[in-house]
Amino acid sequence: MANERTYIRFPAIDIEQNATINSALVRFTAYEYKSGNLNVDCYFENSINTSAPSDKSELTSLPLTGGTTWNITEAWVDGEIYNSPDVGDILQVIISKDVWVSGNAVTFIMDIAGETEYRKFCAEEYSGGLYKAQLIIESNPPTKVATPIISPITGTYIGTQTITITCVTPDSSIYYTTDESTPDNTDNLYTSSFPVTAGDTTVKAIGYSNEPGYTASLVRINIYEVVLPCLLFHADGLDGSTNFVDSSTYNHSMNGTVTTIISDDTHVPDFTGDFGLVSLKSSKTGYIIIPNNDIFNFKGSDFTIDLWSKSWFSDDPLLLYKTGTKAWLFELHEDNPDWHVSFSYSFNGSDWITMESPEDSVSVGDWQHFAVCRVGSFIYLFINGIIQDTHDVGVNRINSSTGALYICGSGTSKMYYDEVRIINGVGAWSENFTPPTEPYT
Repeated sequence: MANERTYIRFPAIDIEQNATINSALVRFTAYEYKSGNLNVDCYFENSINTSAPSDKSELTSLPLTGGTTWNITEAWVDGEIYNSPDVGDILQVIISKDVWVSGNAVTFIMDIAGETEYRKFCAEEYSGGLYKAQLIIESNPPTKVATPIISPITGTYIGTQTITITCVTPDSSIYYTTDESTPDNTDNLYTSSFPVTAGDTTVKAIGYSNEPGYTASLVRINIYEVVLPCLLFHADGLDGSTNFVDSSTYNHSMNGTVTTIISDDTHVPDFTGDFGLVSLKSSKTGYIIIPNNDIFNFKGSDFTIDLWSKSWFSDDPLLLYKTGTKAWLFELHEDNPDWHVSFSYSFNGSDWITMESPEDSVSVGDWQHFAVCRVGSFIYLFINGIIQDTHDVGVNRINSSTGALYICGSGTSKMYYDEVRIINGVGAWSENFTPPTEPYT
């Protein structure tokens, strides 16, 4: 026999995708004495779940893996066992393919080069299975890639969030989706952080190793609800400017009276970068008016109102308030020499319900952070992140007003303002917190 090709098909190979093959060999049992030198080039068909070739022409055209040569010099004795060289490296190519599953078939192919020498073996059952060829594999099960970590955690957030994804498995790649589909290695390859903006977004991520011996990770799923401010006033601009800009997506018009942007040493000292280098100055009867919009009617929803403010001369200055029928009102009070802050709200449009901080809780001439939040059935009033008062309002709805929204104003107030923010739909705080020192987004 000279320059012949033959094959053995091994069905139902019980080995997981990406298992690490330590060794693999084909074991033959001779059923007739034969001697003489024989060279055999050994391959596997480079396909998944192979079928037996229908004829010699198909056999000779099969795609092959890399190969190894088996130099047979010893005589084969009937009934004795003979092993091929280790073919683990070339079998690894097959079971590392993405589409390999345990139970697939593989085909072992031998190209035999010789003169008249050959060896006899049986590939299938013969004489009770005594002579059946066997594929002997020693392997370690694959290691699963660590599940990726998506930050921040699942939750409701105010403002655009920056999403980062990491995986602790070395030399791994992360793929992700944001359309609620299950990711695989054909989806978005994670290379850098990305934003999620207003609305609900589901981020799913999966990890794959770039090394053999690993299977894909479990899928990590984080769900984000992002609520954007309905008013965001940074009080930025040129010194002396009377041009006021709402940086929220609503882009409300803002018209001022006796109010200017001012650049001096009055900015909040803890702020950095562009934040706080300028602020809004309201002189006496100054105010900014924003036309009515139903987004400022909180009704039964959670909400957040917060800002930085500094008083330097005042007669009960208003911080923010919704005009028209009584809805809500956020203001400072000068009870000489003591100062405090209050938030008033109405359920019926006629009667105020007021929550207040203690007397002397406001420091005149210093920048302070004021906030009021509704979270569920409770409304919280804060100064510098510390709860001043709490009201249990149950399921009651704050009255809606068709009046405009005002920032500052009233009496003989002289005030500075910065980072004024209103959010309808989320209460940012329900316990003590550290006031933010970065610009809102």
